[in-house]
Amino acid sequence: MDQASIVDRLESRFGSVEEVRPGVLQANEMFEGRKYAVRYFQLHADVFDIAKRLNQYQEDLMGETYFAPEVPGDLRWNHYLYLLIDVDSVDSSKELRSAKAQIEGDRAYSRKMVLTENEFEKMLSEEPVEVSSGLPLDVSNQWVRNLDERGLSFILDDQISAPQSARLIKEGHEEKFVPSSDLAELSEPESAAGRRFLDTLEIESFRSHPSEKTFEFGAVNLIFGANGVGKTSLLEAIEYLYCGENKRNGEVQKGIAVRGKFIGSDEPVVTSSSTKAATLRARNAHWYSKIDVRKSTLMESFGKFNFLDTDAAVHLSTANDSDDRLKNDIARLLLGTEVEKLSNKLSRVGEKLKEEIRYSDKTLDVDHKQLETVKERLESESNAPQISDGIFSDLCQILKSCRWLAIPSTKSSSADLREALRSASLAAKEIETMPSEEVNLEPGLISEMIAEHELNLEEAEDLSKQIKKLMFDENDARRQEESLKAGVSRIKSLTEYARSGYTKKRSDKSALRDRLENMREKLSLVDFEFAGLPEELDLEVELPKAYQSSLEKVDELRGRVTSLSGEVKTIESTMESVTVLKQRLLSASYCQFLCMAGQAAALSD
Repeated sequence: MDQASIVDRLESRFGSVEEVRPGVLQANEMFEGRKYAVRYFQLHADVFDIAKRLNQYQEDLMGETYFAPEVPGDLRWNHYLYLLIDVDSVDSSKELRSAKAQIEGDRAYSRKMVLTENEFEKMLSEEPVEVSSGLPLDVSNQWVRNLDERGLSFILDDQISAPQSARLIKEGHEEKFVPSSDLAELSEPESAAGRRFLDTLEIESFRSHPSEKTFEFGAVNLIFGANGVGKTSLLEAIEYLYCGENKRNGEVQKGIAVRGKFIGSDEPVVTSSSTKAATLRARNAHWYSKIDVRKSTLMESFGKFNFLDTDAAVHLSTANDSDDRLKNDIARLLLGTEVEKLSNKLSRVGEKLKEEIRYSDKTLDVDHKQLETVKERLESESNAPQISDGIFSDLCQILKSCRWLAIPSTKSSSADLREALRSASLAAKEIETMPSEEVNLEPGLISEMIAEHELNLEEAEDLSKQIKKLMFDENDARRQEESLKAGVSRIKSLTEYARSGYTKKRSDKSALRDRLENMREKLSLVDFEFAGLPEELDLEVELPKAYQSSLEKVDELRGRVTSLSGEVKTIESTMESVTVLKQRLLSASYCQFLCMAGQAAALSD
């Protein structure tokens, strides 16, 4: 590839390209008018010569701009050097592989890569990464949404273990619980808090320390003091201002309120015990691009961007562990512990799913083997000689001997013979019953016989219908006769009772019932109960028994009426004695009153 083609390719990818020295091209990457990456491309590079004087080569190429005072410090970490070589593969030479490893392993000045023409083409064909002006979408939040789209959000539930999650996935379970992404808008001071430095802080009812409740801050702040004066409490008040809670469990007084003003904002951000959860969710979403699922994670987001995981940093810089451990440490530093926790959960679920898949594959293999075995047995049984084969062969021979016109070719088609053979058998029997002199198998005569038999069959069917109707009418007449006989028998059984004066006895019974009611009214003054007669006789019982029972009850009632009449007379006699006694008492009281009145008159004289 010539230099002009390389320049065209680089300009299409990075924009403006400058040749800083013969055979060396420089391309800058910009964002919002600011340079954030510098890339050098050495054409037709002699990697053996460059490897011998690598440090001097880089100093001559980049030193003037690398150490310039106006160059931002973070730009020094974003220098790239690409050495393009004129070979198809570095694997063709051991010396070339060694020089490539030496150059790419050097960490001074820039990140370096030795590329063949094909590797250079592949690098340029990769899509550039789009850089957003705001915070990137939170990784854990994106994972949560991806899981929710597939109905797998239950994996995130701490109450469901990895084996349970894998089992639910295998069973086809689906569950979604990601809330709506509609969030409240931030106030102007809260928006400023996401972009600017804290200027002043006021603490109210937070903790007993620090004693000072108002603070001012600069670009760099040093917090010092003796133990117990409130240094940590001050930092936790700042944490509370942002998050509405503290990670450390500490005593927080009631009525807490923390106010903070940010540079360029006139109004303070106020966080208190009455701050709504919706406000904290909105802060998390707008400040850190994090959508809360079940609980607020604002404090974790705040810690991710403001605190360094020192354990992971120390381990990363000192330990010499496997690549997986290094990846975990880098993830903890860049993405936070929440992403690490979610990643571990997904990894465990993935391992359990692999186990389930391996078990299912084994089961499927066993099922396939059993199915093949069954198929082989079925095929063997199908091909094996059967008794029906001999029977079918004999049937075909018999049909041939009888000059049968449509002989079946297979056993399955022989089922159609059943009706034809039945008809032939009936015809043979008909012929046998005919006199020998009338047996004539001329087609015309046979047709006449068939028509005659069909006519006789229709007449027989009509007669059968008439017989069925007559039998139905006969059964109906018999039922009516039985009903009439039962009515006559009931009427005859009533004549004996009519002759014995049954009607008069019923009227006597009514008169006795009326007298009984009169007696009840007279006896209502005393505590007495009398059982009544039945209102009607039970006609289901035989009438003679009912009549005899009625007579017995009438006699019993007459005896009880006589007894009650005597008791009434006794009561009347008693009432008369009570009346006489009452009159005597009244007379005695009146005489006593007169005596007392006379004595009173004598005393007054």
